Amino acid sequence: MSLARRSARRLKSSRNALRRRLFLEPLEDRVVLDAYSAAVLALNPIVFFDFNENGGSTAIDSAAYQGANDGTHVGTVNYVSGRSGAAGDTAAFYTAVGGSRTTIASATAAFTNIQAAANNQVTVVFWQWEDPAGQPRADSSFSGQNAANQRIVQAHVPWSDNNVYWDAGNGTCCAAGMRLSVGTPAAAYEGRWVQWAFVKNGVTNVATIYRDGVQIANSGASTLDFGVITQFSVGGEPGGANLFIGAIDDFAVYDTALSGAQIQALYNAASGVAVEWDGGGDGVSWSDVNNWVGDTNIPDAANEIAVF
Repeated sequence: MSLARRSARRLKSSRNALRRRLFLEPLEDRVVLDAYSAAVLALNPIVFFDFNENGGSTAIDSAAYQGANDGTHVGTVNYVSGRSGAAGDTAAFYTAVGGSRTTIASATAAFTNIQAAANNQVTVVFWQWEDPAGQPRADSSFSGQNAANQRIVQAHVPWSDNNVYWDAGNGTCCAAGMRLSVGTPAAAYEGRWVQWAFVKNGVTNVATIYRDGVQIANSGASTLDFGVITQFSVGGEPGGANLFIGAIDDFAVYDTALSGAQIQALYNAASGVAVEWDGGGDGVSWSDVNNWVGDTNIPDAANEIAVF
């Protein structure tokens, strides 16, 4: 074997080892990866749909934390320009035609750690665009239900009364220990991309709603522990009720309660830069700017993400 080939192998091995040490394995096979996606994946989601397929009936799960939990589009789900507006970034547009939604067949396995017997925590964070002509309406942006079709995690964003409702618990709809709600003016969500985050820590009984990285509602009395999720859908409820009309992008679910700082950092990453390692300098030094592509400096700024 030539010296050049041996050197290339050693460099590849070094890069793979660095990936493993930084827990960034989910990033390896992504063809297009922006700073926001990198930030989402770095926090180990159990499901992440970036909706960049731009066609077909499958929403590819980019999270590798518990294995692939691809979604299946039901009814008429179109693809439109995504949150960033960049080439290659697309979003799912739900029409309500034919019961349009995206379902996860492996929901029971995917969401095991959310239930009370495990972590008893959840975070759902995504971007949503709503057409002023069709909102507000009675719809659900996402819904995870038990075998009796009772909601375990579900959000109306918003409902027809312009209130955002976050239900998280054991299936007892609208109970005080399960529901958190907040009024939101139409100007805060119609006709633009908005990041929404819904968090519940069943251990501390705290539930929180964030809009564009900022907390807008909080309760320390969310006392109902999580039940078992057996069915899950984006863009409506699993059985086809309360269908959403509009676009959803970069949909992520975590089996932990992300902090306010983490939610804010995700929002900030949407305007960030993905700086990619290529080993073009000395091959080992983080501080060598020649080892990075995509910017003119090493990834040390708050809005930069290192991609390996």
